[in-house]
Amino acid sequence: MSSPVLYHEDMHNALWSWMKDWCEMPNAWRGKERDPLDVLREIVGGIDISMGSEKPFVIEGGEQVLSETNNFSTFICYKGQRLYDREEQEKMTWVNMKSILEFYISDMEHYIRRVNQLGLNRGQIIERFELNLPPVTSSCVVHIDLVYRGPHISTAQKLRNSLIWSRYLTGTTIWEGDELEPNLLARGEPYWSQCIVREMPILNRRYHIFEEQQEQIIGQQQKKNDAIRKIQETLDEVQEDIGDGLYLELMNIMKEHFVVSE
Repeated sequence: MSSPVLYHEDMHNALWSWMKDWCEMPNAWRGKERDPLDVLREIVGGIDISMGSEKPFVIEGGEQVLSETNNFSTFICYKGQRLYDREEQEKMTWVNMKSILEFYISDMEHYIRRVNQLGLNRGQIIERFELNLPPVTSSCVVHIDLVYRGPHISTAQKLRNSLIWSRYLTGTTIWEGDELEPNLLARGEPYWSQCIVREMPILNRRYHIFEEQQEQIIGQQQKKNDAIRKIQETLDEVQEDIGDGLYLELMNIMKEHFVVSE
C-alpha cells in the first residue's frame, strides 16, 4: 500500500461535488445559482486557523462553524476521516485546507481571465472547452465577469459556471498555460491533488510544523497535568486540616486546568 498523501484526488472530487450541488441547489440564493467564487471566499473567511483552535483537523469532531456553509464543514470532515482511516490521506489540517481553497480561488480567477483574453464568442467557448451547453449562433465576443452582477444569473454567468465545473469536476480535459493548451486525462487519473501539492510545497512544511507545534502543546500540557496531580496528592494529605469546603474549591479549580487526552 502506498503512503498517505497530503491531499487526495478523492478529497478534491468530494469538495467540488459539494460545491456544484450547493451552488445549483434550486432557489439557492435570491432565486439564482450561487457564485462558486463567493462560496469559496465565504468558507475561507470562516476557517479558524489560530494556534488556540480546538478543532485543528479536517476529520470527524473537527467541524467548524462556517456561517451558511456549515454543512460543508460536516461533509468535508466526514470525507477527511474516511480517507485518513483508509490511510490514503494524512490527517489534514484546516490550515492546509484554507491554503488549498485559496489556491482554487486564485486558479479560477486566472483561468477566467485567460478565457476572456482569447476573444471568443459563446459558441466558440462551448465548442473549444467541450461544455455541455446548447449551441448558439451569436458572433458577439463574450466577456465573463469574475463576480455576479444584477439580481438574476446572466447567460455569461451560466457560461462561467459551466467552465468552472468542467475544469474542476466534470471535464476530461484540463486547459493549461497562458495559451490554454489541452491536457487530456485518462478516466480516474489524478490531476488536481498532484498539481496542488506540487505547486504548493508549503503544504508539506506547514503540516510538519503543525505536527511539531501540536507535540509541544501536548508536552506542555502533560507537564501541567503532572504538576496538578502532585498538588492533588498534597491536598489529599491535608484535607482534614483545611476542611472539605476549601478542599473541594481547590479541586474544582485544578479540574478546570486538567486536560484529558482524546
